[in-house]
Order: sequence, then C-alpha cells, then structure tokens
Amino acid sequence: SDGSHLYITGSHETVSESQRLMYTARFNMDLSISWEDNRELSPLDNDTGHSIDLSNGIVGVGAVGGDEAFVFKFNKSDGTMTDYRTYGGDDLEVTYGVAFFGPDLYATGYFKSQDVNFGSGTNPDFRSANGGKDVFLNMFE
Repeated sequence: SDGSHLYITGSHETVSESQRLMYTARFNMDLSISWEDNRELSPLDNDTGHSIDLSNGIVGVGAVGGDEAFVFKFNKSDGTMTDYRTYGGDDLEVTYGVAFFGPDLYATGYFKSQDVNFGSGTNPDFRSANGGKDVFLNMFE
C-alpha cells in the first residue's frame, strides 16, 4: 500500500478455460479496482516473487518456458508494463525473490547454465554455473 492504494500481484487458474494467468492490480481504499492486468502464462511459466517500489512501480519475477528467468515492471499509476526482461542459457534459470534497496532492484534465484547473461545488451554480465544449482543475486538498473 502507498497510503492511497493497495497493490496485489500473483497468479491464478481459470476454471472454465483452464488457463493460468498472472494478475496485477491496484485497488482504491474502498476496494474498488483502479486498474488490473491479466497476462496468460504457459503451463511452464511461473511468477515466483513480487515487490512494490512506491516511487517507481510494481516488479515481479519468475521463470518463463520453464527454463528462463524473467523480470517485469508495471507503472503503478496506470498499470502499463514498462519493462520485461528474460535471461537464460542452455539450462535452467529461476528467479524466486525480488526487492528494492533504494532505487536499485535486486533479484535472487538459481541457475544451472554454463553461459548466462545477467546484464543488458549494453552492459553484459556473463556467468557460468559450477555444477548443480548455483545461487545468484543480481542488481537491475
């Protein structure tokens, strides 16, 4: 909550259509919906963590396609998706937690690939797992 609105994120399955949806919403203090967003998830997609940066937006993390990690960001005032990034390699990457520390976003999870770029196109940050599942803590700008 930011004192004026309540923000929620998560996922759910529809009964009639057998779909998995990622749900993000902003509620007014009287619990009426200010905005909401439903995005279809494949059977292998998972949203696993969420954080709210009251000055910048709502961020979520998880795994897409069962083997690549993702980070997404919504504008908190109107619900538009402002950023979506995936990162992965030749094996499994999953992000489980996300938090803000000041203006910086940190995500944590594990990876198994031998060549994963946790950076961006202009600032690459390649890492290799040392066998099994290696933990990561990554800062996103």
